[in-house]
Amino acid sequence: MACCTPITNNISKVCGPKKGGLIKNLYMANFCQIDSTTITADEVSAITMAVDPLATFGANYIWFQLDVKKQSAGFTNPANIGDSKFFDQTLNFTIEGFDTATKLAFESMIDGEACFIGIDGNGTAHMMGRISGAEMTEGGIGTGVAVADLIGGTATFVASEVEVIKTVTAGTTIDVLNEDGVTVDVITL
Repeated sequence: MACCTPITNNISKVCGPKKGGLIKNLYMANFCQIDSTTITADEVSAITMAVDPLATFGANYIWFQLDVKKQSAGFTNPANIGDSKFFDQTLNFTIEGFDTATKLAFESMIDGEACFIGIDGNGTAHMMGRISGAEMTEGGIGTGVAVADLIGGTATFVASEVEVIKTVTAGTTIDVLNEDGVTVDVITL
């Protein structure tokens, strides 16, 4: 008889100081531009980007950095339990600004599938949307009405996956577009 084993190891309490939220950088890549991910010891240990056919000398696609408002971004993994069982990997974040570049970037996020890597308050990187990509399910950008209102946008992305958001092994590297919009930096997670 086949048996589903709901637990395969101990779950121990993590002691010491812990901080919630994604307090460092949030990176985003187009899902279709990721060629593969390597899993070692149940963590993402390598990410290979596809070759950009329009790039000179066969350069690969890259990741982009989202500068999110402090204490506004975080991952959750609500279980979706019904006839099928999976996790709705969810990312919420707020971006500040209402300039043309910010509006265009926000506008482009409404359609398509993305992957995200976020670094939590404890310095650990996590990858969302690894298997099927994440889609924006809610979002809006504006100026608010009061002087103290947010000038910027909020977004929610969801990836329905058969796994909880994966941890990225410390030392894994990704290529990220620099703030200058030209240089590509190698970022070590």
